[in-house]
Amino acid sequence: SPEALKRAIREAARAGLHASLSRTDLSVAALALELRQQGHRVIVVTDDYALQNLTARLGLEYKPLRTRGITRVESYRVQCPACGYVSRRPGERVCPVCGTPLKRTRKHYNRRQR
Repeated sequence: SPEALKRAIREAARAGLHASLSRTDLSVAALALELRQQGHRVIVVTDDYALQNLTARLGLEYKPLRTRGITRVESYRVQCPACGYVSRRPGERVCPVCGTPLKRTRKHYNRRQR
């Protein structure tokens, strides 16, 4: 649903994951939210660390397939190292102010509850 997609995008931007997630990743998270809201037990199976981080932040279950999976839920800032512009737009990789490639830096993390 459009509401679930907006929630996934909003949470990805809040966590600074928006530059690392594709539109498909966001759609998978939105579908999982929608199915959970309908009463289904949903587990997102993915080795993508950014998608695991987003699903954990959304309160969804995930299971890695070939990797160990994330050990903590992290937040990032996507920022221009030249002028300081902070991005909140999904997929933005270049600073719209000065043209410098944006960098992702870790802000803080919470240990993942097992």
